[in-house]
Amino acid sequence: MTVKHKQYLWLDINWEDSWFSSNYLLKNLRRCYQQKLGKDFHSFTLPADETQLTTFIKANQITSVILADPRLNLLGLFKQLEGLEFLIHVIGAPLKKLEDLKQMKLEGQKICLLAGSRANYQILKNSCSAEVKYFPFLPSSPKSSVKIKNVQNKFIYFGRLSHKKNVTALLELFAKYQKDINPQAELTIFGAACNANFPTKPPGHYIGMSADRFFYKLAQLQSLGHKIDYQGALSHDDLQKRLGEFNTFVSLSTAEEEDFGMSVYESLTHNLSCVLSRWGGYREFENFDQVSLVDVIHQDKTLFVDQDQFFSALQKQNQTQVAALSSWEAERQAIIEKLDLNFEDRKLNIKLERSFFSEEFFNEHTELVSPYWG
Repeated sequence: MTVKHKQYLWLDINWEDSWFSSNYLLKNLRRCYQQKLGKDFHSFTLPADETQLTTFIKANQITSVILADPRLNLLGLFKQLEGLEFLIHVIGAPLKKLEDLKQMKLEGQKICLLAGSRANYQILKNSCSAEVKYFPFLPSSPKSSVKIKNVQNKFIYFGRLSHKKNVTALLELFAKYQKDINPQAELTIFGAACNANFPTKPPGHYIGMSADRFFYKLAQLQSLGHKIDYQGALSHDDLQKRLGEFNTFVSLSTAEEEDFGMSVYESLTHNLSCVLSRWGGYREFENFDQVSLVDVIHQDKTLFVDQDQFFSALQKQNQTQVAALSSWEAERQAIIEKLDLNFEDRKLNIKLERSFFSEEFFNEHTELVSPYWG
């Protein structure tokens, strides 16, 4: 579908960080807009001085600006682009994005918010009165996938070793699974230590930061004979070469920025099964036979996973079928093609009464963020 009359501007940044998932998803969002908008799509690369950007906007009669990259300085851009309408992709933590917009005093602006997962879509609808649309993330299919080897009982986690990824809880639950149910099971972990979002309230009474806790528990379990191995951080290319050694990807993440699950998609392209927390963007994969979602329970200001479901899912190890990614991608492509990028003249009004703190994502705003696990 080609949108008529309006001219859309996509703003790029002339540098990349090491966050592969974010960079990859941004490139594919850009590709989707190019296909959808055709000649009405324009792009401009920052940084540039205000005169260059203003001249480009006037020359191309830009009416609407697409802001997707979370590294963009929105406050500065809104000042430069006064009078235009804005389509803002909310990538990552939805309440954090709303808090940022509120701090920048952007309420009252004509803004359309675009969510990459149904969970984020509902959270945004709950948390503000503005135009909110579901624009699903759409990775591009790999040219070829590694065929899984004839392996059993080989589990893998790859990603950040952070508090909200629940890697220490994963160690503890997997060790219990090995001890009580399947002594043949082995877990290998790849990833860099990350202490982001480690809770600081109340202060003190911690063994150490999130990564320290992980390595402390890992050493403890290894000393007891548990087959859990940590092999450090790998480059993306090296990781792709190793995925065929495993049969199941496992993650119990409850991170507020978990709005897609790039690791899940990559695992499915390599014919691995997935055992995941029923959380946020992970739920976008719930219709795959190869994916088992484990319920997340909010109780007494704490999140739990259903242990019995987790152990049962680990036992399945379904590797008899190849995931039907092409039909899944086609369904998401159809949603994007039908999506009307015109939006009503509604002004942004954010309903959050309290400030957002990362470590209190589900405690301070329980009702608003319950779509992540409910």
